[in-house]
Amino acid sequence: MRSSAEASATVFIVDDDECSRRSVAALVQSMQIPTRTFPSAEAFLSVYGNELGCLITDFQMPGMSGMELIREMSIRGYSIPAILVSAFMERSVTDDAKRSGVLAVMEKPYRADELLDAVHAAIQPGRCLATSLVDVDETQETP
Repeated sequence: MRSSAEASATVFIVDDDECSRRSVAALVQSMQIPTRTFPSAEAFLSVYGNELGCLITDFQMPGMSGMELIREMSIRGYSIPAILVSAFMERSVTDDAKRSGVLAVMEKPYRADELLDAVHAAIQPGRCLATSLVDVDETQETP
């Protein structure tokens, strides 16, 4: 059973790829958690008003990136937990996300249960504020 805080939380999904947005929304909604989806960081920022919940954002998008969105939210004083997803994960992105207080960083394709675990961690009352990041393979060589 979900707590009252979890019941009132919304998962905000920001991704320029419509299929990804719909897929993540359907997954989260399957756990009886409401969602709102946005095709861009700018669209999200134009309506967000510091509501209870968490943010799932793609890293690489036209216009404002996911990390730029997270930084802008901090500047505006919003403290919503964020989950950053990307098909193009690099160690520098993971490190930057950790410094910015991102709750989780997930590389696409990620397992559905891992994303749902991160969502539950983000919306549970008294959640741990420590950053929990998915490890990026450090054995990859860069040219």
